[in-house]
Amino acid sequence: MMQRIALAILASTVALGGEVCYRDHYSVAHEGHGIDTCPRGYEKSGLLCYKKCADGYYGVGPVCWSYCPAGWRDDGALCNNRGGWTIVSKNKGAGCPWYDVCGLWNDCTECPAGTSNHGCTCHKTMEVRAKKSYGRGWGKPLQCADDEIQQGLFCYPKCRTRGSTRYNNVGHVCWEECRGDNPFEYGAACCADGAACAKWTAEMSATGVAAIAGAVATVATGGAAAAVIAGLVGAGGTAVAAQLAKPYCDSPDMMLYSTGKCQGNPVKTMSNQTAAQCMNACMAYGSCEYATYQPDTDACYMYTVCNIDEASIKLKKYETFEHDTKGSTSRRLMQAQDQ
Repeated sequence: MMQRIALAILASTVALGGEVCYRDHYSVAHEGHGIDTCPRGYEKSGLLCYKKCADGYYGVGPVCWSYCPAGWRDDGALCNNRGGWTIVSKNKGAGCPWYDVCGLWNDCTECPAGTSNHGCTCHKTMEVRAKKSYGRGWGKPLQCADDEIQQGLFCYPKCRTRGSTRYNNVGHVCWEECRGDNPFEYGAACCADGAACAKWTAEMSATGVAAIAGAVATVATGGAAAAVIAGLVGAGGTAVAAQLAKPYCDSPDMMLYSTGKCQGNPVKTMSNQTAAQCMNACMAYGSCEYATYQPDTDACYMYTVCNIDEASIKLKKYETFEHDTKGSTSRRLMQAQDQ
C-alpha cells in the first residue's frame, strides 16, 4: 500500500506570495570550456598570448623567428639546406664519348638542381644559417571570446534574453533579472524590497524548524527552489514545503504541484525551455492544466489530467506545476490519494 502525502497551503501561509517569487533560470554548464582565447592581435603560444609576429616570422613563446627558405630544414635557431652529399651524375641523351666519359670537356652529363656538376659526380655543399629573431614582449593570460563570460578558469556563453526576460550569468547558471513588482534580488528569489525578503526570512526562522532556516539560506544563496522543496517533501517536511511554496516571478498563476511527473502521454511537448517559459506556455495553451518541467534536459510536458508517477518522485528530476485557473487561495503540492 503506497500513500501519498496530502499538502495544502492556506492563504495565511502565502501572505507574502505577491512580494516574493522565484527567479527563472537555466544552466549553460554543458556549453562551458576552459579559457582558450587571445585578445585581438595576439596569438596563443603555450598557456599565454603574445603579439602576432611580422610577416616572414613565426612565434615560439616571447620570441619571433624567421622562417627557413623553402626546402631547408628547420633546426630551431638554425636553417640547414640539407646538403653535404654526393651522387653519380647522369648522362644526357646518348651519353658521353669514350674518351670523355665524365663529360669534363663535353656537355654530356647533368645534375639535380642545387648541386655542382663535377663530371661523373654531383655534389651539394652543406650550408647552415642562423635565423633572424626578435622579442615580442611578455605574454598575456588566455581569456574568453567576446560572446562569452569568464567564471574562474572557465568560459560560458553570455546569457540571452528569452522573450522579454533578461538573464545574468552567475557561474554556469543564467538567472532571471528581478524587475517589475519584485525588483530586489535575493539569491534564487525576487522580493518587492529588502524588507519583504527580511520578513520572509524572519517568518521562516520563527517556526523554530531548522530545516526551514536551512532551506531559506539555500534559496538566498542561489539554490534551486524546487530542488529544496523536493528534498523537504521527501523527508516528510510538509509544513516546511508549504512555507516555501512561491510562484515563479513570470508565472503567478502556476504553483508547484509535485516534484514528480504526470503519468500518461502529454498533450504537448516542448524542448529548450526554462521553467517559466514552460509554465507560460501552459497558461497560453487551452487544454493545459499541469506543466512538468525537466531541468536537466530543459524539456516541457503539458497535461490535462495529472496523476503523479510514484517512481518519478524518487528520481527528483521533474517539477510539476498546476495552472490555478480558479484563483484558489490554497495550493496543492501533491495530490492526496491512497493506493
